[in-house]
Amino acid sequence: MNDTELTIGKQIALIRKENKLTQQSLADSTGLNRRSLANIEQGQSEPSITVLKKIAEALNCELVLKIVPNK
Repeated sequence: MNDTELTIGKQIALIRKENKLTQQSLADSTGLNRRSLANIEQGQSEPSITVLKKIAEALNCELVLKIVPNK
């Protein structure tokens, strides 16, 4: 990953803020607790695909997972 790429946590935080949502409101709509969401946004924990799906749905976003071969 290069410096211009956002981590999944930073992407979630950016979209959440663009939608004028607090961590608590997003956490409530996904069934997570606020601390878990904060840990994801700060890169301190890696969310499961199930959690990513819940977050994407709550943010009205499409979740795109991609596996690409190493170069």
